[in-house]
Amino acid sequence: MNRWTGKASSLDEWLQLLTQQPEIMDNVTHWHTIPPKEARSTAMPADIHPKLAEALAGRGISQLFVHQAE
Repeated sequence: MNRWTGKASSLDEWLQLLTQQPEIMDNVTHWHTIPPKEARSTAMPADIHPKLAEALAGRGISQLFVHQAE
């Protein structure tokens, strides 16, 4: 727990706190954790609008995730 904000410092910590709340977990019938996968990225599509490509480049984004490009 972040001592300054009183909030979870990470997603893992938040999930751990969530599992300790009976009022929530009493309604959970199944909990399954999916193992992480390596991200798949692809080049920026040629038909992307130039202003969007410029805005993304301004934020350091030069590739899209495969599902975004699709």
